[in-house]
Amino acid sequence: MFVRARNSRFSSEQMRRWLRALWMPVAGAILLGLLFPIVADGLDPLGLSARLGSLLSIDQIGRFRKVWWIHMGLYAGLIIGVVAMIIRRKGDLNCQTASY
Repeated sequence: MFVRARNSRFSSEQMRRWLRALWMPVAGAILLGLLFPIVADGLDPLGLSARLGSLLSIDQIGRFRKVWWIHMGLYAGLIIGVVAMIIRRKGDLNCQTASY
């Protein structure tokens, strides 16, 4: 990425700031990936248990729903983290331009 930064409209300092901000989507994905299965354990908004009842056993359905919520948590955390990272970077840029 830094090699491409020379030919890019971003300076290497801007690229470093973006790379330093990558912890937000990663942390969001990990956090919600761990929390969603715990919080939403009893929820079945799409009726997956009833639909899968003829194909899977009760234990398999429980595992399927847990993996389902882990995936939903990972995706939701990633999206929230990316949005938070962009908003924070935009705020930093506004503060930098206001100080000049």
